[in-house]
Amino acid sequence: MPVPENIILDFMKVESLVLLYSSLKSNASCAFNSVPFVKSPEPWDRMTLLRFKKYKIDINRIFLVCLLIFIILMFRKYTSALNFRTLISVIISLIATWIAYKYNLSFNLDLTLISIAVVFPLVFTLGSAFQRREKALEHLGRAKGSLAAIKYIFSVSKVSEAEKKKIGDHVIKVKSELIKYLYSDSNDKEILNKSINEIKMFIDKNRELLGRSISVRVYRLMRDVIMGVENSISIKLHRTPQTIRAYCELFIYIFPFYYAPTLIFNLGNAALGFEIGSTYGGSEVFDTTFIVYALNVIISFILISLFNVQEQIENPFDGDGMDDIQLDNYEIEY
Repeated sequence: MPVPENIILDFMKVESLVLLYSSLKSNASCAFNSVPFVKSPEPWDRMTLLRFKKYKIDINRIFLVCLLIFIILMFRKYTSALNFRTLISVIISLIATWIAYKYNLSFNLDLTLISIAVVFPLVFTLGSAFQRREKALEHLGRAKGSLAAIKYIFSVSKVSEAEKKKIGDHVIKVKSELIKYLYSDSNDKEILNKSINEIKMFIDKNRELLGRSISVRVYRLMRDVIMGVENSISIKLHRTPQTIRAYCELFIYIFPFYYAPTLIFNLGNAALGFEIGSTYGGSEVFDTTFIVYALNVIISFILISLFNVQEQIENPFDGDGMDDIQLDNYEIEY
């Protein structure tokens, strides 16, 4: 298909792109430069063809890199709750099922006991952990907003520009020290408390220039700052009930020994001639060994994964889980 004459190459128009693609597909000849397309008996310029091929290769590489990044992110999302407890739970499930088959254990046990011993404390601690995370977001937001307001109040006061810059740095330092404290494993609050006290010292030093009204407003805002700081520290130091979590983890490890005989009773045991899948007195026997192993492992995997998620958000400041708070977003940047 020849390229029409007097067609300006305009990459912003779909018609030009269609014409360019059609001419490439049919090996049409044209001159690729800033002037209009014209008929020419000469083939495409070699450099133009090389550039076009390189462009296609670059597009393919970009697509493959984006696809690889997407797969890695998806894989990380589903594996973030896996740790050594997951491996222990899977191994225990396999051992419990093997023991049940080894000694022909088959009981019709009531699973309500497990729901009380595992599901209830797991749901309770998981809900409590998410509530702590939401409270932490609220306290951090209140502290940041109050510190920003304090900075703005000092910026319109009668103190010198040098002093305004100095107190502005002190205000920013309070939030930075709080973030450092929440990220760290240490419980030493000396530097954080000192940075908060510097604001009070600044008010005492410049009381005459600030006046009574500004000093009172700043003190009121400092109350919100201190409440936000102390509540955030309390969330870091004090966790959900440890005894409930310990018993929940223990019962998750015990659960496969309780669940395997129940699965064998309900699904049957081909080695003992138990009938399964039969209807109306039939004699069909189906080997369910693999199904029993798989179900016992899957249930244990689900329970221990939920327990791991709960532990990750137990401390929403350590950056261990995907649902942890991004503390860098709470820096004062204005």
